[in-house]
Amino acid sequence: MQKTTTLFFSFSFIFILLSACTFSRIGLHMMPAVSDYKLFPKDTIFAAASPSASFVEAQNPNILPPLAHWLPKDYRKGEENWAQFMKKSHSTAFLVLRNDSLLFEDYANGHEKYEPQVVFSISKAITALLVGIAIGEGKISAEQPVSDFIPEFSDPERRGIKIFHLLNMVSGIDFKDERDFGKLSVLYYNNDQDKYIRNFDAVEHRPGTHFAYKSLATQILSSCLETATGQSVGDYLSDKLWQPMGMECPALLTVDSREAGNQRAFGGFALCSRDLLRLGQLLLHKGNWQGQQLVPKDFIEQIINRQEDGRAYWGYRNCFWRNGDLEKGIFQDRDFFASGYLGQFIYVNPDRNLVVIRQGKKENFLWRYVFNRLARSLDGESTDLNDHCQNFSAQFEGIYAAEDGEEIQLIEQKDKKGNSFWIWKGPKEKKQKLKQFDGLCIGKRSLKTKKRLIFNKLGNNIQGFHLDNQDQVDLKYYQKKSSISLKGRKALMAEF
Repeated sequence: MQKTTTLFFSFSFIFILLSACTFSRIGLHMMPAVSDYKLFPKDTIFAAASPSASFVEAQNPNILPPLAHWLPKDYRKGEENWAQFMKKSHSTAFLVLRNDSLLFEDYANGHEKYEPQVVFSISKAITALLVGIAIGEGKISAEQPVSDFIPEFSDPERRGIKIFHLLNMVSGIDFKDERDFGKLSVLYYNNDQDKYIRNFDAVEHRPGTHFAYKSLATQILSSCLETATGQSVGDYLSDKLWQPMGMECPALLTVDSREAGNQRAFGGFALCSRDLLRLGQLLLHKGNWQGQQLVPKDFIEQIINRQEDGRAYWGYRNCFWRNGDLEKGIFQDRDFFASGYLGQFIYVNPDRNLVVIRQGKKENFLWRYVFNRLARSLDGESTDLNDHCQNFSAQFEGIYAAEDGEEIQLIEQKDKKGNSFWIWKGPKEKKQKLKQFDGLCIGKRSLKTKKRLIFNKLGNNIQGFHLDNQDQVDLKYYQKKSSISLKGRKALMAEF
């Protein structure tokens, strides 16, 4: 997402009806940056008086598996040297925690260990954890209508929207970060966000039917949280997490303006890397911190345990993503991550007792598709990059059919560099070129298209794939029927 959304701020000038303050912010600053906590007014959540010694410092903190074992060649641009890779990938921090020991810690591109950086949409995950705490305290319910907290949402268009819908980006509100460049710019630079969310009454879909990632939803969620708890997001964070966890650094939370004073919960937190690591550690232990259950265990387990329930997109739950690179299968893997613009990540792998933090000034490849490979490599296991037995791409080509009779053809081809890609032909869409993401997935990611074919296997044989279009709550499954004949291949190639 981060890579494609870079474009939206370039078009923001068309919104000439904005208030003078909001318009001038867009015109002056345009592109968000990890230093934006210096741009906006901010509130401070103070560090704990006695920082927690929550992890053991590594004895040999400079060891990572060879890059070629967990980073595709086109991601690392052929680079084998870690320091050069950090520089070229615009990374500012990279930390690895396993079995509560800090295995690796590195900072680059001018970033210092205790320097805060804006974490953008990781803020959504933090806000969601606070909502989970409030649910556990009985102050709010996931099934509660938003109108209980924001009266304007009692209108006919919005009265069906519940807290669950906001947590899982299925509210139906007519706002989508990657599509609505102008709206997102207005939200990001708005000088009165509370007024903006109350007056935003456009609804596109019935709640619970379509997934659309929208920062607006989390800002609405934070307003509900503040009404339910009687505290600001920052104060509630301090009481429930920051002080009990013994955080090392202050957390900064930007506000829209000093006059309005609305905290920007959708993307305004600026944190230091080690405190991000502590949050990852809290998630790894299912909300338990040194014997104290700070976040309800079942709230975290909803993220870990994947299922298709028809209520939300399978790859996103409670403001955390679950659609990274795959090891076992779409519903068998249990890793998850919070992510933010420009490639900010908290990656958690419960099965391998692992947390990875990546921060950066730019995301020039899809980091979400490398963390599981790193987890396996750290355990001394091979991946699809260095073991052809884990790369099932040779079996992807074929004819597939869904229960409703819809048929898909996939043809494998090679580009000039010898890399495989697949031609997709179906009855409802134009032919498309799909590239490989990992040993079990191919797809296409662009501003307009989010398509991912997630193959499932029985033993070592591909059985079919789930079609993940991301905007649909329900996954569609296609069973593999047969291979493609030489004649059929030539015909398809001629059409393409």
